[in-house]
Amino acid sequence: MTASRTPQSTTHQFNVWSLQKLTHFMQSIGHPTNLAVVAEHILTGLLEVCESSHGALYLLEHDHERYRHVRSRGQLDTMSAPSVVALSDPLVQTLVQCHQILAPANPASTSLVYMEPAMSTLLGTFPANLAIPLVTQGRMIAFIVVHSQIEAGLNSLNKELLLAMVQSAANALDSLMIYEDLRQSQTLMRRADRLRSLEIMPAVLHTRSEIHSLRSRPSSNWLPNGRTIVSSLESSANGAR
Repeated sequence: MTASRTPQSTTHQFNVWSLQKLTHFMQSIGHPTNLAVVAEHILTGLLEVCESSHGALYLLEHDHERYRHVRSRGQLDTMSAPSVVALSDPLVQTLVQCHQILAPANPASTSLVYMEPAMSTLLGTFPANLAIPLVTQGRMIAFIVVHSQIEAGLNSLNKELLLAMVQSAANALDSLMIYEDLRQSQTLMRRADRLRSLEIMPAVLHTRSEIHSLRSRPSSNWLPNGRTIVSSLESSANGAR
């Protein structure tokens, strides 16, 4: 993949391009039902704005207190990018605390925070030029690490566009996680209903067997108290005497 260059000849051209880019990006992730598809659109879109072809997306796993590798682009395939990153990782800790984009250099912008040299080694032989947190409701649900051959990895023209896309991506992933939780809850409820059905089935079968046994007896010879009609009539006749 070769990252496309953002138009920078005039502010007007860039504004038109950025609006089109943001609109297309939001449409591509607007119906989150499949994690692989959404992650692919998110990573591709953000890498294009960062003018990079190499990056990896990590998603929060609540139960294990770690971030799981979901998608990679370029040379950052699953062989080079770690499969999981612990919450204790220095890069993750910094992202969780500041909720801002990290960069090796410190441009004159409050949107970027300086990345310590040790943090850029997360991707091994491909140093991370940018680390982008995806935050929603005060919680970092995912992050993206970017390797770019450009010095700063991000220029002043596309910072606002990147931040808008990042927030849209965070909202899409949050909606997807809610959707997955609901889907799993429905699956568990259906399984529980099946188990309850299996538990009451023996009792139902036993009741049906008793009903069938009673129905098989001659109904003309039996009263509700278990006495035969004949014996009941004899007793009544003796009493009358």
